Amino acid sequence: VKLLVPLKDDHAFTRLVDCFDFCKNWHQLMAKPASGRELDLTALNGLRAVSMFWVILGHTLSYIIWIGGIAYPARLITPNNMNMVLKNWFISIYAGGFFAVDTFFFLSGLLVAFIASREIAKAKWRRPVTARSEMFFWAAYVVNRFLRLLPTFAAVLFFFWKIAPSLSSSPIWKLNWDQHSKDCSKYWWSDLFFLNNFFPVGNPADGLAPTTCVGGTGYLA
Repeated sequence: VKLLVPLKDDHAFTRLVDCFDFCKNWHQLMAKPASGRELDLTALNGLRAVSMFWVILGHTLSYIIWIGGIAYPARLITPNNMNMVLKNWFISIYAGGFFAVDTFFFLSGLLVAFIASREIAKAKWRRPVTARSEMFFWAAYVVNRFLRLLPTFAAVLFFFWKIAPSLSSSPIWKLNWDQHSKDCSKYWWSDLFFLNNFFPVGNPADGLAPTTCVGGTGYLA
C-alpha cells in the first residue's frame, strides 16, 4: 500500500495500515519483555482472546442447534444425521468449548493472586505485620474489588432486566424474557451484591441453582 500510495509514516492512513502489518506485529509479539519488569503477563492477552473466540463459537453453534431443534426436530434426532455430524473432526472444537470457560477461572485466579501478593509485599515494607493490619488489608481489598466491579455490573444487570426484553418481539422471545424478568425481580439483589453462589439455593435433586438475573456471573461472586 505504501508503494502504491506514497504517504508519510505519521499519516493516519499509514498508521491504520500498519495495524495489519504482519511482520511488524510479529516482531512486537515475539519481542522479549523489557528488563527490570517483575513479571511479564502480556501472554495472557492472547489466551484471553483465544478463549473469548472459543466461547463465542460454542454459543453461536449452540443457538443454531437449539433453533434448528425447534424448527426441525426430526432432523436432529435422526441417527444418520447425528452420526454424520459427530464424525467430523471439527465438532470436537465446538464440543470442547466448555473448557474455554475454565481458562477464565484460571486467568481470574492468577491475576487476583498476583495483585494480592504484590500488595502484600508493599504493605510489609510500609508497616509491621500484625493481626490488625492483616484484617485491615483484606477488608480494604474486598471493599476495593466490590466498588470496582459494582458500577459496571449494575449497568449490565439493569440492561438485562429492563432494556433487553424490549429490544424485540416474538412468541419465543417473550416466553424467555418474561421468565428472565421474573427471576430478576426476585433475585436482583443476590446478583448485585455477588451472593449468587450462595443464594438462591439449588435443587438437591439435580444440583442446579435457579436462574438468577444475569447468568454466567457466578465467577464474580
